[in-house]
Amino acid sequence: MKIPILIPLIFFFLLTAIIAKQTSEIKGRIINAATGKPIFNVSILLKGTFIGTTSNEEGYYSLKIPSGKHTLQLYHITYKRKEIEINTKPGSIYVINIKLEEIVLQLGTISVNGKKKIAASNYVINEASIKNMPALAEPDVMRALSFLPGIVQYSDYNVELNIRGGWSDQNKILYDDVEVYNPYHLFGIFSAFNLWTIDNIQVWTANFPPQYNGKLSGIVLMKSRTPISKPFTKLNLSLINANFTLTRKYGNTFVLFGARRPYLDLILALMGKTDMITRMFDINFKINHKFSNNLSTEFIGFMSNEGASNKEEKENSQIESKGDFGNKVIATKLNYKNQKLLISFCRNYMNGSDNSTVIKNYLDDFNLKYSNKLSFTKHQHKFGLTYQSINTSYNWNINSSDDRNSFGGGDIPDEFSKSTKLNNYSFWFDSKVYPIN
Repeated sequence: MKIPILIPLIFFFLLTAIIAKQTSEIKGRIINAATGKPIFNVSILLKGTFIGTTSNEEGYYSLKIPSGKHTLQLYHITYKRKEIEINTKPGSIYVINIKLEEIVLQLGTISVNGKKKIAASNYVINEASIKNMPALAEPDVMRALSFLPGIVQYSDYNVELNIRGGWSDQNKILYDDVEVYNPYHLFGIFSAFNLWTIDNIQVWTANFPPQYNGKLSGIVLMKSRTPISKPFTKLNLSLINANFTLTRKYGNTFVLFGARRPYLDLILALMGKTDMITRMFDINFKINHKFSNNLSTEFIGFMSNEGASNKEEKENSQIESKGDFGNKVIATKLNYKNQKLLISFCRNYMNGSDNSTVIKNYLDDFNLKYSNKLSFTKHQHKFGLTYQSINTSYNWNINSSDDRNSFGGGDIPDEFSKSTKLNNYSFWFDSKVYPIN
């Protein structure tokens, strides 16, 4: 019974011995021809076969090959390739030490030309980028800007922006090239701009374009959505707002309309807080008509409003206080080839009243802007003229001693009215020279 088991074992050992007598072994060390240092990770390959190995950290290698005449190939990324002819006999061991020469590359003259590079100060973000950024209840166009370099929020809950150390009132906020003076709701918790009506936002933290002047810290330019042939309709509900946006095309006329209304007052009403009511809304619209490829016109409107009313019992009487503030913007643009004419009006207002006091304050900003662009070979010149008229009016009528004390005491007159007017004329020029290829 043991003979059948021993026969395969004997056959296996005999076959191994026969194969061993038909192979030979080569081994040795590979070193640098100039320094004598061992070379690690040299590939040793038997030409025309898949038999090979690599040298270790000390440069040693060992390889079993079929007996006979062969060509040994050596490869390394920083050394010259080398081939060695060998002739081995069966069952023999050969020691072959190898020297490799380093590859020396002769480089030509290298010229380094320095050019002053100004740190990045101009950024553009679009609607899709804003939607993917962290948000409080819903994406906010102003909050998204705080993720750009050099810009921080006033606080975690306030979207007012401090750009490169400046205060929020040192920033110029523009909607389709018209300045908006109070672009916030609820004392800065969220902005007055409807995300779905915005196409992109361009921000300058330094190196302001000459046509946007008058501020110290930063320029924020919001471009409203450009209506396209394909209709766009968006109804969005978030934790704090409901907004609706649509675009349509009628022949050569494009229409954009957007409306947004927070429902904080409805939440307070459900909680039984009817003594304090806060209402807010934003409306955007744009009508674009294209007369030809060179001539088009735009009619732009934007309105944001925030109002509050409060009722309280005092000395057996009920005092009702009301107030509202916001922006009203209306503008028209005429575009002819590279020439643009903008006529705009913006009113920023703040009103308040109770049983005995009335306050009415507003700022009116009227602008007439003309710009042109001339392009030549490798040159581009832009220039423009601007006329700006700013009118401010402060009015109040105080009929209560308590209200007078809240304004600063007995020196405050019962009635006050003051208006100011400022006219500003400016000319700007911007020239760019493009490098010759």
